[in-house]
Amino acid sequence: MQGYSVSRNGLFVKHFGIKDESVLQAIYNRYFSLAIEEKKLKPEKESIEELIEKKLWTEEPKLLEIKEKLTSTRQALKLVKNIRDIVMIEEQIEKMEHERLELEHRRRNLLMSTAESFAFDKMNEYALEYAFFEDDKLTRRKFHNIGTEMDTDEFGELVRLYNETLSHINVENLRKIAFSGILLNHIYLADTAFGFYGKPVVDLSYFQIDLFGYGLQYKNIVSNHGYPPEAIQGDADAILEWADSNNNKQELPSSQMTPNIAKTLKEKGKVNFKDLVNANSNGHRIIV
Repeated sequence: MQGYSVSRNGLFVKHFGIKDESVLQAIYNRYFSLAIEEKKLKPEKESIEELIEKKLWTEEPKLLEIKEKLTSTRQALKLVKNIRDIVMIEEQIEKMEHERLELEHRRRNLLMSTAESFAFDKMNEYALEYAFFEDDKLTRRKFHNIGTEMDTDEFGELVRLYNETLSHINVENLRKIAFSGILLNHIYLADTAFGFYGKPVVDLSYFQIDLFGYGLQYKNIVSNHGYPPEAIQGDADAILEWADSNNNKQELPSSQMTPNIAKTLKEKGKVNFKDLVNANSNGHRIIV
C-alpha cells in the first residue's frame, strides 16, 4: 500500500511505477545509442540473422508465432466479459509468456554481446540504484555507481535481496487481500484509484494499481451477485467460480469492467531479476 517493502537488512525497496519505467526506458535508449555509435556493437536483429544463416538458431519462426498469438490473445481478452473466460485466457497468456521467455533465454545464450544486451545491463544497474533507499520517504538512495563500485558477486547478492524482498507480492496475495473484503468499503467510497490512494495513477506503483484493480473486480462481483457465501470468503478462485456460476452465469456489464480485470498480472519477485520487467518495443524488458 505504501509503495515499498522493507528488506531483511532494513533497506526500503521501492515498488516501481510508470514514472520509474519512463526513466529506465530513457536510460536504455541512451546506452543503446552509445553501444551502436561508440562501442560498434551489432543490434540484436543482425546477430540473430547471422545465427539463423549459420543454422545455429532454428526456432525463430516458433518464437515469432508465439509473439503473434500473445498479441492476438491479449486483444481478444479485451472483449471478454465472462469471469471464467477471463481467468482461462489469462492462464493461456501466462503459459505462452513462459514459453516465449524460455525461447528468448535459449536464443540469448547463443548471442554474443549486442547493443540491446549492453543497454539492458546498464539499465539494470540503474534500476537497482533507484530501488534501494535508506528512508521510508524514498529520498536517500543507498547505492550509487553500482556498475563501477560493485563486483559481480556483490551485484548478484543485491539482485537476490531485491527478489527476496518482493517475493511476497504476487497475484495470489494481491487477490487474497482484495477479495478479503477489507478494501471494499474504501473502494465503494473512493470509486477511483485517485480517490483511493489520493494520488494520480502516474504516481502509483504497478502493485498499487494492480491491487486496486482486483479490489474493483471484487466490488463488481458483490454489486452484481451479492456477498459470496461465508465458506468461500477470502478464496479468490472460489469466489470467481461462484460469481461465474451464480444467476445462470450472468456476465458482468461491460460498463463495469476495467482494464485491470482483463489483464494478466505477472508474479513479481519469484523470478530472475531480468524477468521482473515489462517488454519494450524491441522485445527487451525493463524492470518495473
